[in-house]
Amino acid sequence: MLAILLQNLLGEPPAPAVDPPYPLVAAGLPAVVQLPAGGELAVAFVVEDTAGSPVAGVFGPGDVLQAVAWPGGGQPATFRPTASWVDAAAGKARLLFRGPQTADVPPETYRLRVTVRHGGGDYLLHEGAVELMERPGSEPAMPTYVSHAKCREIAPWIDLCFDPRKHLSGFLRERATARTAFDAILERHYRNGAFGEFEQHSAAALAWAGGGGRVSPLPSALLRQWLAADKLLVTPQVELINAYLAVAEIGRQQIGSNNVFAAQGQYCADMARSLIANCTAEIDLNGDGVGEVPINLGCSNTLFG
Repeated sequence: MLAILLQNLLGEPPAPAVDPPYPLVAAGLPAVVQLPAGGELAVAFVVEDTAGSPVAGVFGPGDVLQAVAWPGGGQPATFRPTASWVDAAAGKARLLFRGPQTADVPPETYRLRVTVRHGGGDYLLHEGAVELMERPGSEPAMPTYVSHAKCREIAPWIDLCFDPRKHLSGFLRERATARTAFDAILERHYRNGAFGEFEQHSAAALAWAGGGGRVSPLPSALLRQWLAADKLLVTPQVELINAYLAVAEIGRQQIGSNNVFAAQGQYCADMARSLIANCTAEIDLNGDGVGEVPINLGCSNTLFG
């Protein structure tokens, strides 16, 4: 009698938490979520069992949804999308990617995991990926010394290698890589950076003397400024070298998937080296179309270029 009286006074005890059927599925969440870095995206999903039936009457507002994007393994979280209930009792929820969450995140593909805490345990709802794509204008323009047309002229097969999912239009990244490689070769062969703090005055003396001096042990800051300012004369020979360097990079990417094109790329790398050995690059300091500072790329003396 006393027990009945206490039960009437205190009310019914809370019902024990209902364990959800496991495993669970976040129906509506794609295997790979794609969005621009810094973009906004909301994805609705429904918690279902493996038979495709919504899990109803199990979850409540107190069951916390969590989402995390990270490189994988035991690495720290890169960013955390916002997961929230729309109707917890019906298992309806949404995943929200907010601009500030990814604005400064490098465009890459990250692992994505969504869980729910229920009854003291964490239940996995989704294991997938999120691909952050570049935003137009988020990177500086890539300078090149050669056109796509010139690359296609020496290697018509490169168009068969183009993949819009990983290549920029006209193989822009590969042509920019060729310029970077060629600039590094120029820096290595430049014979004026060892002249000390009066490098710019020495450049005029070097031009007047027709070249000379020791190879600098360090890259020349002045030469880098000239190259960044497009002072290099892009002669037909320089253009052709860069075309072979760019095509060689395109071919290198085909290793393991198309070894015929990979072999063609190696041939182009050999052609580039042969042309470089017979090239004298010219720096045009005053924009008159005539080089004032020569850089002989065929020298092999480690002291005097």
